[in-house]
Amino acid sequence: MGRIVELEHFKRDRKVTVKIEKTRYKARRWTETTPEVLRTIAIESTSNNVILVLSDYFKQLVSQLIYLKLDTI
Repeated sequence: MGRIVELEHFKRDRKVTVKIEKTRYKARRWTETTPEVLRTIAIESTSNNVILVLSDYFKQLVSQLIYLKLDTI
């Protein structure tokens, strides 16, 4: 039966794993035990970046259209 160690920050898992293994216990990082979470984070991050780029593009497009409309009045 294994033990679970909860960390305040997920990026500290490597350091904690190394420390535990130095005490001759076996340890695995969450990235090893649940790689699907890592894939989900990568997909979510990419999706967020695409949305940010598109929203910025549309903001600029709308502001240009408004400018053109005001210019013709």
